[in-house]
Amino acid sequence: MCLPHVKVYGARCLLNLCKDTVAFMPVRVEDIAVAVRPVPTAATVSAVFTRLLAHPDVFAVPIVSDGAALGMVSRRSVFEALATPSARQANGTTRITEIMIEHPIMCEAGTPIGLVAKLAADGSTSALTDGVIVLSDGKYLGLISPAAMLSAVALENAARARAMQVAQKRLQKSRTDTGAFEQEKARFLAFVGHEIRTPLTGILGVADLLQDSVSGGEPKRLARTISESGHHLDRLLSDLLDLSRLEAGKLTVNNAPFDLHDFANEARDLWQSRIAGKRLDLRIKVAGGAVARLEADAMRLRQILFNLMSNALKFTERGYIGVELSTFEAAGNLKLRMTVEDTGCGITDLDKARLFEAFEQANASTAATHGGSGLGLSIAKGLAKRLGGEILLTDNPNGGSIFTVTMPVERAGPRLAVTGAPPKPRMRAFDLGRILLAEDHAVSALVVTRALS
Repeated sequence: MCLPHVKVYGARCLLNLCKDTVAFMPVRVEDIAVAVRPVPTAATVSAVFTRLLAHPDVFAVPIVSDGAALGMVSRRSVFEALATPSARQANGTTRITEIMIEHPIMCEAGTPIGLVAKLAADGSTSALTDGVIVLSDGKYLGLISPAAMLSAVALENAARARAMQVAQKRLQKSRTDTGAFEQEKARFLAFVGHEIRTPLTGILGVADLLQDSVSGGEPKRLARTISESGHHLDRLLSDLLDLSRLEAGKLTVNNAPFDLHDFANEARDLWQSRIAGKRLDLRIKVAGGAVARLEADAMRLRQILFNLMSNALKFTERGYIGVELSTFEAAGNLKLRMTVEDTGCGITDLDKARLFEAFEQANASTAATHGGSGLGLSIAKGLAKRLGGEILLTDNPNGGSIFTVTMPVERAGPRLAVTGAPPKPRMRAFDLGRILLAEDHAVSALVVTRALS
């Protein structure tokens, strides 16, 4: 039986442990082969017997013809052939080929010893008692004794077990490190949420006070610039916090009833002036037959929609931005579909593959031309996934892009009717008196004090 050549790369060592990797290296047949000098086919049994007597460590002798291995003869079979005087007289001049093992396992150099042992055991061959012939490019190279083969397999198994133990310890350490990292990340988020947002809120408050206190001209413009830049920084901070919560799986979902028509009107009221400022048309509609009363996390749905609308506004210079809200049934479940369509510059297939990754934009010049942090679409996709939905990006036949959000929702009950509003109490003039303001941030205290003055 001749095994195919199996390439195995590595050194003699069974287990290679370095700083960052655990590599199990299987033993190859040439690593444990012994270069026993072969005999030709014309050799006699008595000649081989004499040689075995002179070399008690030789367990078998290979038989070759023109360098090619034909078979092998074991020490046991030679001694049995000449065990008695009559046997020595009958077999002494017999050619060695008459008692050779005609079909031993032969394998090319590079074959793992574990594979050889498995095939020997499965095939019930003589390899486990007589040994294996090792070849190099079809020519005889050496022999492997049964003891050497079994010892190598035992060492391999021990090394494999050791490698698994090391890998398990490393995996456990990695899990521990990951847990510690998540704790540090949570503490960092808490720090950012308070220590950075508190002074930022103060800056925005002071900017608003300045806009109200100055009459116009350059001071008014500077105050407005401070306010706009501060609000942009606040949005960026919110995006970073949302992205971190999404990655940590700590973003909470709060489902509540809402009205789809009110949802659409809120989007129209907020975006109408901004989109009109670029001389674009805003088309927002609720599809006919859509379920009006839904239950879902309207705040997160609004965040997804607004991120997509902001992206559309950024890349659209002429035409329109369209939003359509609809519902449909799928496998007995109600789904909400939000479609944001624009007539902007469009997105190449290459850019589509990475556009939803954090801090990625359509191309290298996008940030310089249109601004932005590259977080909006990534957060929208993460929110959609967190809510059990998905976002698909396709090309608009009219030019531009179409983002389609599909989200599972529930039907909500009808809005509670108000039977009658209580009468409004009569307002009387009163003295406001004194107010105690407790605030640990001086700028925030200043803003509140000025607002109440």
